[in-house]
Amino acid sequence: MSRDLLIGTLVDSAPVTPARVLAPRLNRHTFWCGESCSGETYALGVLLEQVLLHTRLPLVVLDPNSDFSRLGEVRHEAPAREAAELAARDVRVFRPGDPARPLHARFLRMPLRSRVALLQIGSKAWR
Repeated sequence: MSRDLLIGTLVDSAPVTPARVLAPRLNRHTFWCGESCSGETYALGVLLEQVLLHTRLPLVVLDPNSDFSRLGEVRHEAPAREAAELAARDVRVFRPGDPARPLHARFLRMPLRSRVALLQIGSKAWR
């Protein structure tokens, strides 16, 4: 697994300095957010491509706006080596209401802590 993932350059850096993310730090839950129209969707897309190309980390992307619904597709203009690498990945996109690819969760088989968190039992909202 590659340790550093190049995701761009640092703004206003002189000389130009690459912006990198440490791949080993992504092996836990990662939350990505930003103001509307601040480029967070584009930046996350770049990061996801780098993770798919250079690591074996498993990904689950919850995408209510369908911004990454084509993540499993490889553009025809992609460099051959990267296209082959991305094509070899097992990327599955699930959409609501797709009878061919339903998404199910085995609620009763989930650990108790996961069920409590999902139902928000014990959260401040319930007190």
